[in-house]
Amino acid sequence: MSSSESKLGLYRFFIDTPPSVLYHYTSMEGLLGIVQSEKVRASDTRYLNDATESIYLFDLLKKHVLQRLGTTTGPDHNYYVELLAAFNNRKVWDVFVASFSEYGDSLSQWRAYSRDGIGFSIGFDSNSLKTGYVSDPFGGKSHFVTEQLAKVKYLDDYSDSILSELLDSSKEGAQAFGSLAGNVPLPDLAAGLVSLIAPTFKHRAFIEEYEWRLILSKVPISMPGKRFRVGRSTLVPYVEAEPQMKESYFIKEVIVGPTPHPELSIEAVRGLFESRNHPEVMVRSSSVPYRHW
Repeated sequence: MSSSESKLGLYRFFIDTPPSVLYHYTSMEGLLGIVQSEKVRASDTRYLNDATESIYLFDLLKKHVLQRLGTTTGPDHNYYVELLAAFNNRKVWDVFVASFSEYGDSLSQWRAYSRDGIGFSIGFDSNSLKTGYVSDPFGGKSHFVTEQLAKVKYLDDYSDSILSELLDSSKEGAQAFGSLAGNVPLPDLAAGLVSLIAPTFKHRAFIEEYEWRLILSKVPISMPGKRFRVGRSTLVPYVEAEPQMKESYFIKEVIVGPTPHPELSIEAVRGLFESRNHPEVMVRSSSVPYRHW
């Protein structure tokens, strides 16, 4: 790591240049919801479909904390004891994410995120996703929040040194942030900062997703604009991010999934965008030879 990267601390993990278009795989209901509302849902990381996602980085870091407990004394030792407790108690901030992929026509993605491959891949203008506003559920003024559009890093690609670096950077960030957080203990602040960076790390098993994430938060206070939807076993908190549309429409194209009736589906989707006065949106059929019927 260069000296310039070191000065950036945790922020350096957010410095990524996205491709011009990022894709989101969704159902017919999902497409209609996004087009009609002109909003993008971002869900609380603790309620993602894969429950291990929100704790994966924490579990890896806890192993490194335990190693440091065996080699430190005095205040440093006490800090790591309290940091481990903060990790175990999940003292994290509200963090919401929306997921996208670099590739809009991927067999694995159709299988994972569209029922029987029937669905859509929405190509968003990546600049429009760099939004710092979420809508108010009661029709009030939009809420300004912190946003980052970051590329997911697959941790098996890295040595253990990156985890050690994350521990050091979270402590440094907590020390710098301390004056703004009142009487929050330093270890709790560090755990909160880890919760911000955690969505950018996943296991290598997910590497085929080529994922990017829009990460939204309002640290250190609770996320404003929360809404709730029905999940598999609980209500799921989410917010509706407002894409930027100063220069152009936020959707560039839609790829129709491997449906039995691609021509009819393409015609209907084109009609949808024409009805919204956006006939410029490109609509095309998937080229993946995936047949489920």
